Amino acid sequence: MNETAINLPTVAIIETEEFWRKHYEAFKASGLLRTNYSRKHQLVYHRFSYWCRRFNRALENTPDESASVAANFVPVHMRSEKRCGTGGEALCVLELGAHQRLLIYTPAAIETVLQVLRGNIC
Repeated sequence: MNETAINLPTVAIIETEEFWRKHYEAFKASGLLRTNYSRKHQLVYHRFSYWCRRFNRALENTPDESASVAANFVPVHMRSEKRCGTGGEALCVLELGAHQRLLIYTPAAIETVLQVLRGNIC
């Protein structure tokens, strides 16, 4: 009986997310084109491209700490317009959206809002 030799790899590479992440990070640091990196490391180009796109999308959806700006907030106590109980008319009305308004009843509150908008208060 004649047996035909079959060339099988001696070690199978398990292509996990960790495997591709290491290659992705090395690729980014290499400065090579994706095709050249794939050839150099004997990767299937289309698989490598898939994982690169996947990691790039994940990076785009992750907030960048360097781009974040610290926000300064002033506490605002909101009540229904019907329950304000001041009996007077609002001195100022800020339209905040389709169904939200901020009614300001005192000059001191108007001054506080203006200072916040100017960035003079946190």
